[in-house]
Amino acid sequence: MPELPEVEVICRGLEKVLVGKSIGSVKVLVARSFPDFANVAENVLPGSLVKAVHRRGKLVIIDLEDSRSQFWSLMIHLRMTGQLVFRGY
Repeated sequence: MPELPEVEVICRGLEKVLVGKSIGSVKVLVARSFPDFANVAENVLPGSLVKAVHRRGKLVIIDLEDSRSQFWSLMIHLRMTGQLVFRGY
């Protein structure tokens, strides 16, 4: 399990890359990752703008604003690996 300094390093790296970018598409591969909200993740999050990346404890939090000016927070726990893998195009 990652320690707080490792989570902070990941947040700072993500902040440099993601803030100001928008989400192109979302495909939920594991439905339990978004219990009761897989539909929302796939239909609402595309087009959302990344406003900020920060952490609360060991959670990585990505603040988003969608096209209707609604705000969302995507919370990510790094689990046991301490890795976050994302694919950009």
